[in-house]
Amino acid sequence: MNVNRVRLLCVAWVASMRRFSFWRECTMASAFEEFFKRAVEHEGKVCEDVPGDRGGPTKWGITIGRYADIKGMPVPRRGTDAFYEMKSQLFKLSEAEIKEIYRRDYWDAVRADELPPGMNLAVADFGLNSGPSRAVKVLQKILGNPQTGRMDNETISESHAFDRVELIILYCDERQRFLNAIVTSNPSQRKFLKGWTTRVGDVRRAALAMADKAKDQVPVRATMPKADDPHPPPQAAPTVAGEAVKSKSVWLLLSVAAGKVGDFFFGLGDAATGMIGRAVDVLKATQTEADDAIAPLVSLGERLKLNVGNIALWVTVGTLIIVVIRHAHDKA
Repeated sequence: MNVNRVRLLCVAWVASMRRFSFWRECTMASAFEEFFKRAVEHEGKVCEDVPGDRGGPTKWGITIGRYADIKGMPVPRRGTDAFYEMKSQLFKLSEAEIKEIYRRDYWDAVRADELPPGMNLAVADFGLNSGPSRAVKVLQKILGNPQTGRMDNETISESHAFDRVELIILYCDERQRFLNAIVTSNPSQRKFLKGWTTRVGDVRRAALAMADKAKDQVPVRATMPKADDPHPPPQAAPTVAGEAVKSKSVWLLLSVAAGKVGDFFFGLGDAATGMIGRAVDVLKATQTEADDAIAPLVSLGERLKLNVGNIALWVTVGTLIIVVIRHAHDKA
């Protein structure tokens, strides 16, 4: 009886895994279909070559640059026969061919099947609009990972650890900032900003709806830790002076410099003493008993002659104190 019960449990477990696998495959397929449907709506089922659009000739969102990459050749120079031939080939692509390009070059390029529901739509659409590498870098930036531009296991794992709604909102906000920066650096692109902003808002709403719809369908898994703060406070860069005070060689150099400064000032003091002494001798030689006006100058000269050494000493000490205080401040 116990053996039969175990067998029944094993059969039930295998069946549940098959159902989950089938559900996952259907979910991923429907997620891609949602991405493709919305992307084509935004791009339009048209062939166009809008003046000023850096993408050039485009069919259903597939640019001539992307088509040239697929063909493994550079984009011919506009106005040449080769350019118009490639443009003609691009415009003749069938819906099935375009769909395959969307899946291979945008959906699979960011490993969207492995991202959380809703996040896969947001990342894939950003990749279609601005390049898969850029889309992955923005996600890695939010998660605090190295911005390699290649989707890796760590980025996928941490995207599941993050709250889905919060992650989608942060991601779409970052995408909007990126588009605003394009217009700031190149004002000629302003005419496209309204359409870009509308698209980001639509993708945000659709991604949040997908995340909300999938929250009760995802099997329970172990709780993962909250992702690190995507915007940690910047660490203060070490200052040159701050690092210098840690070096013994720097302190030795400072002591030698202080000695040179002292020698310099004391040398000036000796020279000043000699000059003042000679001036006092001249004053004394010209002084007469009736010439009381010159007496104060003689007295001042005598005092300076006696105190120049002390003045030089205090200037040296003061200089050293200022140097120590400045280095202590930098170290703090």
